[in-house]
Amino acid sequence: EDFEEIYINGHAATLNASTGNVATTDDPNNPTQYDGYIDIHKHLGADNQTVDTDLKSRVADTSIWGNNHRLRGVSYLYIRFDYDSTVFPNGVPEITALIKGKKIYDNRTASTAWDDNPSNIIRDYLKNSYGLFEDADNIDQDLIDTNADTCDENVSGVSRYTCNGSFLVDTP
Repeated sequence: EDFEEIYINGHAATLNASTGNVATTDDPNNPTQYDGYIDIHKHLGADNQTVDTDLKSRVADTSIWGNNHRLRGVSYLYIRFDYDSTVFPNGVPEITALIKGKKIYDNRTASTAWDDNPSNIIRDYLKNSYGLFEDADNIDQDLIDTNADTCDENVSGVSRYTCNGSFLVDTP
């Protein structure tokens, strides 16, 4: 759905919307240290997603990265560093992101949108090929909807139950 926040060594980055250049971070000691040295391009995996033109322009061999490398259906960040030993004295900085995950179907509203309702997430996992790829006829949709309603009950201004998580990409 979205990369809600991008962090460089734990500091939230502000990007120039048109260039992807990291304009500032919330590092109180040096908020502009990466300006001109890191570009971050967000791609959200749209069905009509095109190739990242900056990445394509930097790869000479189009069989490695060309017009057909659109990664449709795949969200990713293309991050380019312009190395400078004074800007990166400790090597490549750690890049992390707060993401808003996959859009899922909610039978109660007949809509597909981002949702952190555990019941709807379980249904999505049961039905899809990355999960159990179960036939819809084998899923008790009334039970899913009833449980989704329970999860959405307002308790002190928030939903009773939500499903969220995190993972590291450097760990198998």
